[in-house]
This record gives sequence, C-alpha cells and structure tokens, in this order.
Amino acid sequence: MGDCIEFPNQYNTHIKNGLAAVQTERWHEAEKSFRAAYQLRQTAESNYLYFTVLTELGRFDEAVRLCEELMTYYLEDDLLYAMYIEAVISSGQFLKAESLILDKIKNAKRQETRAKWKRQLDHLDQSRQEVVLEKEKQDKILEKKLYSLSEYTPLEQLEILKDVKGLSQKTLKKAYYSLLTNPFVSQTAKTYCLLALLEQGETATADLIWFGEDKKIDLNQLEVFEKHPIVQELQGLLEENLYKDPLEMKMIQQELNFHLMQIYPFIEEVIQDSHFWLHLYIDRYIHYSKESDYENEEEIRMYEWFESLTQNI
Repeated sequence: MGDCIEFPNQYNTHIKNGLAAVQTERWHEAEKSFRAAYQLRQTAESNYLYFTVLTELGRFDEAVRLCEELMTYYLEDDLLYAMYIEAVISSGQFLKAESLILDKIKNAKRQETRAKWKRQLDHLDQSRQEVVLEKEKQDKILEKKLYSLSEYTPLEQLEILKDVKGLSQKTLKKAYYSLLTNPFVSQTAKTYCLLALLEQGETATADLIWFGEDKKIDLNQLEVFEKHPIVQELQGLLEENLYKDPLEMKMIQQELNFHLMQIYPFIEEVIQDSHFWLHLYIDRYIHYSKESDYENEEEIRMYEWFESLTQNI
C-alpha cells in the first residue's frame, strides 16, 4: 500500500459509509468504502470488513490475499480462520485448503474441535465434486459447440476453438480431424485445427477440404505457420519495403497474415512470387490502385486469389 494522507475522522467515515451500504446490500459501494478505509489504516477491523465484502462479490482470490496480509488476526480465532479457509476453497485452491484443514485436525486438542474441522474437510470434498461436475457440464456444452462449428460465423468459429482448449486432448484431436473435412468450416478455423494437431505432436496423414478441393496432408512433414518459407519471406519483404511507415506496415501485415492463414498449408499453390504478392497489398492499400491488367498467367492467377481473399473478409 502506498502512503496516504489521513485527515481527521476520514477512516471512521469510510467505515460508517461501508456499513450503511452493507445494510442495503450495495456491495460495490461497500467495497469502495472499506478499501479506502484499509488503504488509510491496515487494522483488523478494516481488513475483516473489506474481506467480507470481497467474498460477497465473489472475488475470492483477492479476499485470500487480503487475509494473508494480516494472518495473525485470523489465526487468533477458529471462526475467522474457518472463514479464511472457506475463501481459499471458493478460490479453487483445493490442495492448499486441504493442507490447512489437515493441519488443524492434527493439532486439535479437543474432540469437538477436531470434528468441526473434519466437517470443513467434508465441505471441501463436496466443493471439489461440484467443480468436477460443473466442468463436465461445461465441457459437454463446449464439445457440442465444437461439433456444430459450421453453424457459426468465421469469427465465432475461432472464438469457440480458443474456448475449447480445456477439453481433453483425445476429444480435441477427434474433433480437429473431423472439422478439417467440413466444407462449412472456415479455412482460418481449419488452419487453427491443423496447427493445434501439430502442437499435440500428431504425425498422421490428414484429409482436408481446402477451398473446395480434397487434399491430403502429411502432418509429419508440415511446417508450422510461422516457419513456412513464404510466410518468412513475405515478412522480410514487408519490413524491407515499409520500415519507414510502421502504421501502414502493421495494417498490411494484419491483412496479409489473415490471408496466409486462410491459404495455409498450401501457400505455395497460391503464391509463386512473393514480391508480386506483397505489392498487390501495397498497391491496394497505400497507392489505392486496383490495377488488373496483368499479361503473365501466373500474375493473373495470383491477382484473382488476392481479390477472392480480400472479398471474403
């Protein structure tokens, strides 16, 4: 806590205002008042009141840290210490809570006291089970979303893929392989699946529908996106051409990477000339030119890809 300039009765005013807010369950106002009081004086009173409001607001991690700033106060009374342990349980720190409770059971001198701490241990076990059941419930919801990915927009698909990272590796692997051949899943989402499979260490051959074409990919031979030679070459060319214009470079880099993520892993089938490909972006977004009078068949094909990718954003 930083040094605070305390005015007469300011601490008491904050405590009074906080208690008034608690009486009408205005918890956020109470939190603000007790926090201000605690910043002025780190007393047992302000710590306890601030702690109780933090737990009421469900901010258990903060409540635990607050208790531990004045732990000697909570150790003096079993009821206060039990409240602290309850906050530890609610914050999901089950092993820590178990250790604290077992220590209390071990050192309890009276049977009645030992029984009380055993009841809290039972409560801990119940809380653990509730967390497990809730996770299973949420995992089922996420898994359902994962297998119905095609019902969502491309942006929503990516958000869902990020949200499901907590599912088991086995579940994710099965889903990723399935999504690669779903014609209604975006190419960017499929790239995410491919990169996730590489991260899992997959080395099998995978089927992929890539812009309507049936493809096969040897994951064991696949370069990760960042290390793909064309990705690295384009990054170097971008910096070389636009190092004096960092804002324009960043703007083009975002769109360029988005397009590269769409055409991965067959980037080389689209981009045969990295210099030409980069200058399509520079012409469009810096020179505001839409020149399409290309005689070279290779350049015409790359321009058509560029237009298609740009229009599909």
